[in-house]
Amino acid sequence: GNVWAGAAYQGISRFDGISWHLFTTKNSGLPDDFITSVSCDKSGAVWIGTTSGVAKYENDIWTVFNASNSPLQWDAITAVSVDRADRVWIGTFGHGAALYDHGKWTIFGQENSGVTNYNIQTIVTDTHNNTWFAMEYAGMAEFTPARYDGNSLFVNDTISGCDSPSLEDVFLTGNGCQNRRIISQQITGKVSDYYRIIQKA
Repeated sequence: GNVWAGAAYQGISRFDGISWHLFTTKNSGLPDDFITSVSCDKSGAVWIGTTSGVAKYENDIWTVFNASNSPLQWDAITAVSVDRADRVWIGTFGHGAALYDHGKWTIFGQENSGVTNYNIQTIVTDTHNNTWFAMEYAGMAEFTPARYDGNSLFVNDTISGCDSPSLEDVFLTGNGCQNRRIISQQITGKVSDYYRIIQKA
């Protein structure tokens, strides 16, 4: 029932419906006052992205994850999103994405997933537990747990029976199918530094 609002250089504020409380590096365990994102899990823990790592706030206890004490390769966090399985997805600027799954870390980049750019701008988990990644100059990628094969993050995310996968061209079009508004296609050719995706859903 609380509202959390973060700001650049100003820390993060919590509104409980009556009053506001401001958390900063001076009065809390927040690692940085530059807030980039915030997401909450089912237990009530708040995950806060900052330019100095990810902070977890739960029961008045602060826990910070950064490049010095975790597999995170960069402290500049751009996005944090908690999915329905209470897994924490973390985006960085320049070092891809990370998944914190109840204590287990996995790092995803271009070499082991469908992420097409290491600069993650935003991560959002929808009501069907699909996780969407928006990347700088590189379109979107979708992770769907139902089609995850345990190896590559997005390897099985191409919807069959719709538009064929693109091989060399990175200009993709589609009208949607299977009652889905946005379709994803597997890109196997990398002929450009960025991808332009057009959809007419």
